[in-house]
Amino acid sequence: IGIIEQLRISNNKFFVMDRELQAILVFNDQGNFLFKISAQGKGPGEYNFLRDFYIDETSQEIVILGSPNKILRYSMNGDFITESSLLFNPLKVVALPDGNFFFWNGVNNRDIAPLVRTDRNFNMLESYFVDREEHLTTSNMFTENSGGIYLRPFFDNHENIVYQLTTAGVIAKFQMDFGSNNWPYALEINHNSPLRDDRYIYGIRDFFEGNQWISFKFSSKR
Repeated sequence: IGIIEQLRISNNKFFVMDRELQAILVFNDQGNFLFKISAQGKGPGEYNFLRDFYIDETSQEIVILGSPNKILRYSMNGDFITESSLLFNPLKVVALPDGNFFFWNGVNNRDIAPLVRTDRNFNMLESYFVDREEHLTTSNMFTENSGGIYLRPFFDNHENIVYQLTTAGVIAKFQMDFGSNNWPYALEINHNSPLRDDRYIYGIRDFFEGNQWISFKFSSKR
């Protein structure tokens, strides 16, 4: 294993997305290696770059978001099934319970909003955060747990808002208030800023909601 980008568990199997190997590695619940999906290339059924994946529990398929602009489906045993072309080039994907999808596109592509919702055939349904400026895209833009599906975007105003993604759309679910430790909206976050060593909190990520509590990570040099 090189660099673990993402881990998903389904049917007593562990599915590991390895950024360095550009592959999905699959293990059983005893830690024994079963198989891998490694299809880097430019032909049918292949991807230039492995961007994201999820497990479609309804169809029992491994679904890969590959670059450029394609969705590839594999059986739970790693056999290639089919691929679909997208009309945009997203960075991350998450599936909704109704079979629709949310795609995170970032802001590098000015022809499409940072976040879009599509139907199961990848037809555009709605766009979100139009004209917003993004600070960065992380490997864990989406988090899924028993509380729902969440998005924590890093916009230019450094808002500490966690959004919930639902079949009805996007909801601003939580706003974290750190009082005097909130990052001032007028200040830019960059790696050379002396304020990175100050008291300000920014970069909320890895959000999780339990039955009686929430947890998340954040950045601060204090």
